[in-house]
Amino acid sequence: MLVTLTGATSKAGIAIANRLRSAGTTVRGTAHLRPEAASEQASSSTIPVDYLQPNTLAPAFAGADAAVLVPPLETSLVEATRNLVVAAERAEVEWVVLISHLHAGNSQGGTLLLMHHGAEKIVEASRITSTCLRPNFYMQNFLNPHRPVSAARNGLISFIDARDLADVVLTVLTDGGHEDKTYSLTGPRAYSISEVLQLFEGEVCPPVGT
Repeated sequence: MLVTLTGATSKAGIAIANRLRSAGTTVRGTAHLRPEAASEQASSSTIPVDYLQPNTLAPAFAGADAAVLVPPLETSLVEATRNLVVAAERAEVEWVVLISHLHAGNSQGGTLLLMHHGAEKIVEASRITSTCLRPNFYMQNFLNPHRPVSAARNGLISFIDARDLADVVLTVLTDGGHEDKTYSLTGPRAYSISEVLQLFEGEVCPPVGT
């Protein structure tokens, strides 16, 4: 099976690519990078593609059996998803798995969730068989400059490991019965930010803020 993976350099994309390849799946990774920025940001296994230029997308999907879409987290998310789905249709891709976000479409969740919901509607309206996955906030997001701070102590969040999302993607692509389904994905329990700080204590270098 040949799978086109968009957003291959994102946290979710990296985990998905690694899991699919470990299972023997051929992955064609793409990243939303304009050519002039590609040399430093894209690896040799990732094709830089401008998702907002529809006429450039055909090679990314040529010959692919399935596509896993990790849309760019920017204001162009819906437009990019539309372009990618059209390109996948033209290439006669048989299956699309969209990585959305938990509670997509909840108007109280803000602009990001509304954009993810818009992307879901595009995928659902496509003639391609599809599955939408709605993971919660990734645990891997803490391993970047936006680390948790002790001031944000309220609320419990069921963070999910991107590698668990990747396991679900593999299951969807290889097992039957997931056609036109939407799945919400969370971790096994909800944590407060203060609990996350305690778990990271002594494990992350440099130390997280307090």
